[in-house]
Amino acid sequence: QAWERQELKVYYQPRLDIRRKKIVGVGAAIYWNHPQFGEISQTRISDLIAESGLTRTVSEWMLKTAIQQAKIWQNSRLFLQVAVPYPESLLTENNSLKNLADLCQESRVDSAHLALEISADLIANAKNLNALAAQLMNIKQLKIKTIISQFNLEHATISYLGELALDGIKLDSSLLQTLSVRSTVIDMISSIAKGLKLKVIADGVETDEQLNLLKK
Repeated sequence: QAWERQELKVYYQPRLDIRRKKIVGVGAAIYWNHPQFGEISQTRISDLIAESGLTRTVSEWMLKTAIQQAKIWQNSRLFLQVAVPYPESLLTENNSLKNLADLCQESRVDSAHLALEISADLIANAKNLNALAAQLMNIKQLKIKTIISQFNLEHATISYLGELALDGIKLDSSLLQTLSVRSTVIDMISSIAKGLKLKVIADGVETDEQLNLLKK
C-alpha cells in the first residue's frame, strides 16, 4: 500500500572523507513516514518490500530516482558519488548492463559518479563465480563503481575478493553499535580493504567514538 500511495521517498545520506574532511558522496536510502506509525526503520522497509515481492520494482525506481538526482547535482557542478543498493534481481537479469547504460545515457549523467552497492551475502553465496566476476567487470567498463555492502566478520574469509572488480567495502552497520567488541573486527576488515586497495565506507556514524575508531 505504501508503494501504491507513493509514500516511499529516496533520501541521501552524506558520505564524508574523514581525512580530507569533505563530503564526497551520498548513499541513497528509502524513507517511509507512515501516516499512522511515523518513520519506519530501514530494516523493516526492506523486509516489507521483500515480502510484497516488490524488490526489483522498488530497486529499479530507486536507481532511476538516484540517477536523476545525480544529474541535477552535476548540472549545479556538485560532483558527488551517488551510491545505490543493487539487488540480485537487477544484477543477474539478462539485460542489466544495457539498462544501466541506457539510464545513464538518457539522463546524460556521468556514470563515473554512480556506485552500485552489492550485498556481501550475494557475493559470498554466488553459485557461478565466473559469471559474477564477468558482470562486475562489465559494470566497471561502464565507469560505474561497485561496492560490496553489509560486510561483516563472516565475509572476511571470502578468498576471491581480489579477483572481483570492486571499488569499496561498506561495513555492516552492526559493527558500529558495540565498538568495544567490534573494534578488532573493523581493524581486520580495514586491513583486508587496504591490501586489496579498496575504500572503506561506514554509514550511520553518529558519535565521536565511532569516528575516531574509523580514523585509525
